[in-house]
Amino acid sequence: MSRTPASSASSPNHRSSCATSICLPRFRARVGLTVTTTDDRLSRFLEVRAPLGSRRLEALAALAARGIETYAFVGPLLPHFRYDREALDALFAGLAHAGVRSLYVEHISLRPYIQQRMQRALRSASPEVQAVYRDARTDEHRRALDAIVAELLTKHGLTLRLSRVLYHQEL
Repeated sequence: MSRTPASSASSPNHRSSCATSICLPRFRARVGLTVTTTDDRLSRFLEVRAPLGSRRLEALAALAARGIETYAFVGPLLPHFRYDREALDALFAGLAHAGVRSLYVEHISLRPYIQQRMQRALRSASPEVQAVYRDARTDEHRRALDAIVAELLTKHGLTLRLSRVLYHQEL
């Protein structure tokens, strides 16, 4: 009787690792984390109880250093990135530096219930900031951000998973 699982020869996702006389499958893991921003203040504001963006980048770097393939989910793609390209550049640079090679990127979903939450959260924000989030619903805004994303992916040697920035209205 063979001690190597029958599926190990046909599956590209794992290899056998034999110690003494027992062969166990060794699986190739892929780990992805959501990282919305490298700005920890904004990260705390957006996700009150979640780990900060900087901690997520540290986790991705630690995994990559151990040979585990990592990817990131950049979502929602914050509307202000259209006007603050350096912030998105810093995010993509941080991900690349952490060993991430591919990303899922998703435009913000501004369905009515989310718009109501955003309006409440942005009540004290300047009219300019409120306008940025209002404009995020337009095709022009998404096309402009798509172009910035494409440029920064190339700059940082990152690959866009699914070959496009996701948009909920299209799903």
